[in-house]
This record gives sequence, C-alpha cells and structure tokens, in this order.
Amino acid sequence: MACGGRFDATRFGDGVTFRDASFLSGGFEGAANFGRARFGGAASFDGAWLSQPPQVDQAGAAADGGHAWPAGTTVRRLDDDWLLLVGR
Repeated sequence: MACGGRFDATRFGDGVTFRDASFLSGGFEGAANFGRARFGGAASFDGAWLSQPPQVDQAGAAADGGHAWPAGTTVRRLDDDWLLLVGR
C-alpha cells in the first residue's frame, strides 16, 4: 500500500485478499469488519488503534505470515497452512 493510503467509508465484501498488508499506526474509527477476508503473506497492525474490537466472520490468515494483529483479535490455528480469526 502506498504511504498515506486511506480506505474512508470502505466496505470489503466476501473474498477480499490482502497480501503483505500493512496498517502501521493506522486508525479504525467505528467497527472494523474483516468479514471472511484472507490475509496472505504478513499482515501488520503494529501501532494501529481500533475504537472497537474488530468484527470477523471466519477471516483467515497464512499460518507462516508472522502477523501482528490488533488488540481484541482472537486467532486460532485452523490447520498447518491457515489461521482463523474469530469474533469474541
């Protein structure tokens, strides 16, 4: 993602894929809903803040990605290749 990129009032439907996604020091106002997104490569939310816990509906992430998830994210191992992000 380019420096300073924004997703103002953006919704991601089922099937969105992020590869090597970085949301460093990003802010999520309101509910961050990752739905059934797939995070391939590394996903980093290092220093990001969320005004509410993230909403997920079985979003997945590559198990070997070395991810940095935001606070409030619950992650479970699905199998050898994928992690499963689940809601509270």
